[in-house]
Amino acid sequence: MIEPVARRVAVLASGGLDSSVLIADLAGRGLRVYPIYVRAGLRWEGDELRVLRRFVRALKCPAIAPVAVLRLAMDDVAGNH
Repeated sequence: MIEPVARRVAVLASGGLDSSVLIADLAGRGLRVYPIYVRAGLRWEGDELRVLRRFVRALKCPAIAPVAVLRLAMDDVAGNH
């Protein structure tokens, strides 16, 4: 069994209101927060990622790590949406 790392949490973040508030709230509770953005090849992802990174920088909170980006190709599912 994998033991959780105390006081650290990863957040799947889209740059939207819900995940952004969650990031700020968790950091405010004293947790080290690792925002994760998943790129799947959708057209709007560049805008979402820019907004998310800008939000995290604006918080100026050392408890929040820089946004990590995971790439998950979905071309076979989403096609040319």
